[in-house]
Amino acid sequence: LRVTGTLDSSNNVVTTFATVDMPFPRSQLLEQRIVTHVQQALGAPAPPPTPATSLATAINALTSEIQRGHSEAARRHAQGSTKTPQQYYGSLLTVIYNLTRATGEGELPELFSIVASSPKRQARRAIETHLASIAFQCKLQPLIVTTRMTQCLTQADFAHYQLDDLDGAGFHPFMTTYRVPAHRAMLKAEVQVYDAQQEGRGATREEIRDLKDLEKLQLPLKAIEARYCLEDFRVLLHALLGQDHMVTRNWRYLLDDWQVYERDIYEILEETIMGPAQAVRWLQIRVSIWFTDQMQSAA
Repeated sequence: LRVTGTLDSSNNVVTTFATVDMPFPRSQLLEQRIVTHVQQALGAPAPPPTPATSLATAINALTSEIQRGHSEAARRHAQGSTKTPQQYYGSLLTVIYNLTRATGEGELPELFSIVASSPKRQARRAIETHLASIAFQCKLQPLIVTTRMTQCLTQADFAHYQLDDLDGAGFHPFMTTYRVPAHRAMLKAEVQVYDAQQEGRGATREEIRDLKDLEKLQLPLKAIEARYCLEDFRVLLHALLGQDHMVTRNWRYLLDDWQVYERDIYEILEETIMGPAQAVRWLQIRVSIWFTDQMQSAA
């Protein structure tokens, strides 16, 4: 700008110079006009240029002021978008209190504060990170957080009125059925489609269909698959109810006993092809009834 529009002492625009590297005479009038224009365009106060203040210094001052303004706006936006569990769940918080046996927000498991304070587009990733930390703490493998899990946790939709509808609504162990590594990789890739939708990128009908197909129920056909399924569900219970909750403790005791009598359990369950699935089904019915009863009693 100084090269192409510097004014001389007669306020005439100087457009030719012997060399670009030569020092150019300053123009107080031009610099004042530029700073005034930037001030009007951006609405940011800045000191007018003086013989001791160059144009670059004045614009730098404006830039710093604008950056401070943007930082302050971002901070206010973050504070405004951060919600408490009460603000996020509203009347559903009564159901959550009934499930967790908490008497106030301070006693709720950390999961609910994470969901409440996370933007909608980042909810699944925040839940996945939290569950991964719990799995690491419990020395278990991390589980893939599906769209259905996200909806259950963010909408507090834990009731399971149709016990035979394992693909529909409801919070139960079959949500975490063990999958072979290849299937897990496919599901993890397809879940990214859901993330893309949440961030505003449309998904094709085929992508949505594939995602729904991959999230359908996978029955455990091996005793080891049933065990992995129950271990993943333990992580969910830990996050949802807390590690000291009665249901979480009893589930942990169940897995401890499973490990002690593992050989006998494997022999019994694998006597029939549906043995592992029937064992998970037996537990699923009791878990579904308990969650449904808790939600109905809080309604």
